[in-house]
Amino acid sequence: MPERNLFQRYGGNSYALITGASSGIGKALAKKLAQQKMNLILVAYPDSNLENTKQQLQQLCPDIDIRTIAADFSDNPDAVSEKVIQEISNLDISTISFNAGYGCMVNSAHPTDALQNMLNTNIVTHQKLFYHLYPRLCQRIPFGEQRKRGGMFFTASMNSFFPTPFIAQYTSTKAYLGMFGSSISMEAFACGIDVVVVYPGSVRTPFQNRMPDLVVFRIVNLIGQTPESVASRELRSVGRVVIADSGFFSHITRLAFRILDENSFLFLARHGMPYISDLRRHVGWEGDNYGERINSQNNQ
Repeated sequence: MPERNLFQRYGGNSYALITGASSGIGKALAKKLAQQKMNLILVAYPDSNLENTKQQLQQLCPDIDIRTIAADFSDNPDAVSEKVIQEISNLDISTISFNAGYGCMVNSAHPTDALQNMLNTNIVTHQKLFYHLYPRLCQRIPFGEQRKRGGMFFTASMNSFFPTPFIAQYTSTKAYLGMFGSSISMEAFACGIDVVVVYPGSVRTPFQNRMPDLVVFRIVNLIGQTPESVASRELRSVGRVVIADSGFFSHITRLAFRILDENSFLFLARHGMPYISDLRRHVGWEGDNYGERINSQNNQ
């Protein structure tokens, strides 16, 4: 399937707002939309990557307008969302990508501030932006023969397909975002708004570089997909499907959990975790006889 041209689908001179736009999937999507001549609003963490991304895209497509908004989505969601809304108040936005994401591995018995930061980034700030932007999109004048007002993209994750220890909060936030996008798609369809919820498998992005140096992550990352392939999957899905799995791992995992009962998976995971030595070290279980304790629980 060819990629949809959003400039032609939603009308020229409108803007695409992309969160997490300075790296990974967000940057790849921004590049593709710039090549389609879409004006861009790049929202990302306040560091040099944001300005560098703008310069790169401006050199690639000098005729489009590119705005940047430096925003840390892990900060106060009310303040962050209000800042973004104020800076785009007079712009015609036809495309929104709820993409910014934050993940970490945490033993829930020892919670850290990272958990609240992750909740703010992955859900709360995006939700507040949605409350402001979606009504505007619904009131936008439809464009073209198909009478389309615009489109929304939600970046979920393959990890939300199954329960995962030590990233329980991350998988839960992505499950929320994915289900929210799928549910809102039925309302949005009546307004002429396309919705795509993408579930990427492993992607070679800076996000992966922030995860612990565990063998399983190294193996998965080695054969992971590129951010460009995920962005392409999103654009190929517009107006065709809502749920878009991207990459080998995403497809095989969804298939596996249509076959494997979730209770069976949980049983296998409980028995298998004690034998993953680098995982034990990372979460502070090394030397505390965890394997003996969990086997004792399983035998009761």
